Amino acid sequence: MAILISLIIVLNLVYLLYRKAFKPLDATVQAFNRVAKGDLDHQVPVSGSSELSSLIHAFNSMTQRLSSLFHLTDRINQATNLDDTLKFVFEEFSTLLPINWVGMLRLSPGAQYIILERQYSNRQTSLHEKDHFLLLNSPFNAVQENGKPVVVEDLQNPESFFKNNSLLLQLSEEGFASAIFFPINIHSHDDAVLVFASEHKNEYNLEHLELLENIAAQVSHAFNKTIGMENLVVSAVEGLAKLAESRDPDTGEHLIRMSLYSAIIAEQLGESGPYQQAITPAYIRDVFRFSPMHDIGKVGIPDSILLKPGKLDVVERQEMERHPVVGAEVLKRCEQQVQLSGHSIFKVGIEIAESHHEKFDGTGYPYGLQAEKIPLSARIVAVADVFDALTSKRPYKEAWGIDKAIALMREQAGLHFDPVVIDAMEQAMTRIMDVYNRHKHI
Repeated sequence: MAILISLIIVLNLVYLLYRKAFKPLDATVQAFNRVAKGDLDHQVPVSGSSELSSLIHAFNSMTQRLSSLFHLTDRINQATNLDDTLKFVFEEFSTLLPINWVGMLRLSPGAQYIILERQYSNRQTSLHEKDHFLLLNSPFNAVQENGKPVVVEDLQNPESFFKNNSLLLQLSEEGFASAIFFPINIHSHDDAVLVFASEHKNEYNLEHLELLENIAAQVSHAFNKTIGMENLVVSAVEGLAKLAESRDPDTGEHLIRMSLYSAIIAEQLGESGPYQQAITPAYIRDVFRFSPMHDIGKVGIPDSILLKPGKLDVVERQEMERHPVVGAEVLKRCEQQVQLSGHSIFKVGIEIAESHHEKFDGTGYPYGLQAEKIPLSARIVAVADVFDALTSKRPYKEAWGIDKAIALMREQAGLHFDPVVIDAMEQAMTRIMDVYNRHKHI
């Protein structure tokens, strides 16, 4: 009987040892094998509070971070612009540290201010891209000096040397309670800083700092790639716009004014109205960048027609009206080339070049598109272009007064122009007049 009891006790001990030690250990070994084969999303079940459980917790945390890092690298490599990169950073970093908002900061050209270059969040804020903040007493300085992340544990009561910093005050007013400033190195540019903000105090710890320091190189590489692509686009757009401008000596500062007008109208449309959901910061940037290329097709029009001082005859008018098609074809070829490398850049530019002479009632050219079949970007640029043409002096006419130009364009709402875009122009007239007064050529 004693032998039987001893045997039962031994068997129970063996079972308990298997369940508490060997089985979890075996599962852990299998998990290591799965991770070694690339399954970084695998997590080992944890039971109890033994040393082995602590080991499994640490192992799961490691694999989760490795998985997040690989996902981040993979998604960032898919990004074709800075907005996508920032979005992917927000989404993938959310598995590694608490984030409610991420912004990218750069120094202003005169190094006096910090500029909010881009931002992304899962909530609404009153922060806007290109907002300026004082450099004085800023964590930005501390990050630049030591090249390491800086944590602000309580945005309402920051450390003394960050007191009254305008950026921290703004983040606090937006409902964020703590932040971490993370340096990224951008080739051929001033270093940038990413800011991660949380709605809770004391969210960022030493473990988060070490993580960010360890992956700084990968993140910087990703931002270098997308910023480099954006700079390439800007250079290409500027070059093509100047090519078009060189064919028409009467333009003066027309391209500057109408591109600024276009951006202002797009911003206004993004604040209210039926097109609000279609207007993003990236869309506004594209309208601003590509609006100067609306007449790029004029490079294909003979000088005898383009520079003719008098009125064009019917045949000449038909040839002139080909320039939207020519311009769209030029940009479509550019788009085909960049698409070979997995990018799409010139979509809005093509819309503007091809459709800025279409009219809302369908009587425009080259295709007689009507109402919302005309791309919104082209409807915006059409209003900005005509407003500037009316209010600028040309060799063949005097500049119209602002009120007279607006009155005519209001009469043409629903005929030549989209009435909603005309409304947006009138609502934004204070900002438009600021541009007009700074760049007028009358």
